[in-house]
Amino acid sequence: MGRALLEGFQSGFSMMERHNARIGREERQEKLDKINESSYQDSQTRLADMDQQKSEQYQDTVDYRNKTADNTAKYRQQTTEATAKYREQQNTKAAEHRQWQVNQAEEQKQWGLIAPQMQNIHQEYFKTGKLPEQAAKFFEENPQYNDYNPDSYKNPEYRKAVKMLRNKTHEIFKSKKLHEFKNPEYIKLFDQAFQSKIKQGIGEVDLVRNATVVDKEVAQLIPTRNGKVSIGLKVTYQDNNGKTYTEIQPMTKGRTSDQEDPVNELELKELLSTIEVRSNMADMAENGEHYLNRSGNTLKAMGFGGAKDKKAYRKEVNAIKKELRKAESEANEKMLEGDERTKFLKPFNDALTEIDNAYGVKSEKAPEPTASTANYKSTVEGQDVNGVVAKFMSANKGMTEQQAIAAATNQGYLTNDE
Repeated sequence: MGRALLEGFQSGFSMMERHNARIGREERQEKLDKINESSYQDSQTRLADMDQQKSEQYQDTVDYRNKTADNTAKYRQQTTEATAKYREQQNTKAAEHRQWQVNQAEEQKQWGLIAPQMQNIHQEYFKTGKLPEQAAKFFEENPQYNDYNPDSYKNPEYRKAVKMLRNKTHEIFKSKKLHEFKNPEYIKLFDQAFQSKIKQGIGEVDLVRNATVVDKEVAQLIPTRNGKVSIGLKVTYQDNNGKTYTEIQPMTKGRTSDQEDPVNELELKELLSTIEVRSNMADMAENGEHYLNRSGNTLKAMGFGGAKDKKAYRKEVNAIKKELRKAESEANEKMLEGDERTKFLKPFNDALTEIDNAYGVKSEKAPEPTASTANYKSTVEGQDVNGVVAKFMSANKGMTEQQAIAAATNQGYLTNDE
């Protein structure tokens, strides 16, 4: 019995131990499950955060790539537009420059017709008070040549400025105080006396600045170390937006702002001579009765020769004939005929006639028609066959009529209708 009781106690104690052990294991398992659950939740949270970060990074990358692509497209578009605009501007500038060259060539051609007639122009102006039609049109279209226009000296204020400039210049040369060229009073007189030269280019577009020149005036006269004088101009520009601004620039030989256009430096003697010419013309405008007697000398000083100078006559006629030959070639290229050709060549033929009149030269009368010229036809507007033959015979002493016909035919001035 005692043994059975002992085994019963032992069995009971074992049961209690197992019960307590089970309770401990459950508590530990519950704690472990909570820890595992917490770790799992933390890991899931970290994974979600990582997924969110990756998603955001991916979206940032996509946004960056899209933005870069947009910026690149915009840059390419802007570059293409800027290049197209630049090319358009360059083409416009090139076209304007070509037109400027054409205008300059035409201006020089017209001046080549007017310059030899200056003596006759001045004499006619003194007698009638009016310029010949061709000269009046030229000076109106080319105001930069108005220093040679007798009509420019009608203004008493202009004559006064010219003569005051001469007196002041003589004082400066006499005192040898060349720094007086910088005197504001002298600069103002200089600007008034040389208006036609100074104002040249107003209204034109400066291709370098892409702005229009609206005004010019003398800002300074600068004596150089080599004994010359350069002119500084105050140039006023107006841009495409209507804004105006000024710059001080040296007067160049070509009257442009191109960097390759050299600065125009005047010899002191040249400056004084130019001022003297203008002063003499101003004096003549005030003393009309002496005009005809003195105009020849003044115009000679300006390089236009005298009325009775045969050498000057030949030089002037040859100059006009040279321009006439160029005009005839141009008329041939343009295939001008009839009235159009006559009208195109008229200024040159009129210039020759006016020179003949100015020098008292009578045109040779064409010979009467002969049998030898009956079958020929003139290709020269305003000249018949006999007139062409007479021109060749007068230009080549000793040439016979037959030789003149042969020469004119070979050069295309005559055609044989046989």
